[in-house]
Amino acid sequence: MRSDRCQELFTQLSDRVALIPLRDDPIAGLRDAVGDAFEGKPVAEIKREARDATREDAVAAFTEPQA
Repeated sequence: MRSDRCQELFTQLSDRVALIPLRDDPIAGLRDAVGDAFEGKPVAEIKREARDATREDAVAAFTEPQA
């Protein structure tokens, strides 16, 4: 049996408290948020691209000269 109820996450931001809905399918939520930017891309490809971008950002952050 499937429930239409969703869970929420309360989080404190610097200027307010936010209630963020947690979806059963977070990729569907991502697609809803960004429109058709990922249209036709399989979930595995979206995940791979996100991991690659995160890895590149982390490497850049740790290899930049410190001031």
